[in-house]
Amino acid sequence: MISIRSPGDIERARLPPHLVAPASKHLQHILDAYINYDPNDHGHLALVTPKDTDASLGLSLGRKWRENGFEGVEYDVAHRCFVAVILRNNEHAITILVPDEPWLDPAIRHRLLLELAGDAHPAPLP
Repeated sequence: MISIRSPGDIERARLPPHLVAPASKHLQHILDAYINYDPNDHGHLALVTPKDTDASLGLSLGRKWRENGFEGVEYDVAHRCFVAVILRNNEHAITILVPDEPWLDPAIRHRLLLELAGDAHPAPLP
């Protein structure tokens, strides 16, 4: 998973061309929401990569992908990616771009599709 906390991070990440626009848009939404944006306090944008699995996302997010409670999931048809939002508290959210590519871990895709269908039942919070 790649963390994107500033416009410079988008450039440094060398994203595939079809993901630059949605990454820029969603990061700008985060930046616009706060006068003094601090990614540690307010959250950031993250990008799922070919190396990510349910378990590896658990290391980044604090719980396995299938156990996360999502605030929302949408599918961006124009850019071929899922956009998921996880709220940590009233001030901190992580917006996650998930490319809809053949390499995407089936467990990650399955959970996103369940969310889109309204059938997901995440594990209760501890």
